[in-house]
Amino acid sequence: MSKNEYLLPRLIRLRDVSRYLGMDRHLFNKEVRPFLTEIPIGIQGKAFDRLDLDKWVDYYKERSGRPYNKRLELWDAKERQDSTDVENPGMLIN
Repeated sequence: MSKNEYLLPRLIRLRDVSRYLGMDRHLFNKEVRPFLTEIPIGIQGKAFDRLDLDKWVDYYKERSGRPYNKRLELWDAKERQDSTDVENPGMLIN
């Protein structure tokens, strides 16, 4: 192995997992951690399988992500509802 090659660890410790996912630890604990298997490391250490983390990201991306392209029509953009039967459009009357 050359010095330019880098091996990613299979197990990522709890202290590093939120950085691996690019989120803060509170969000990780709330949104991600309940869906993962916790692996004990030594007496107090906890780790998570990197492949499980990657699967969660794929699932989250598929469920919540969308491609960035201003020219494409956004598939989840909500259209405004207009009322055509009012006398003064754009004015709110209580």
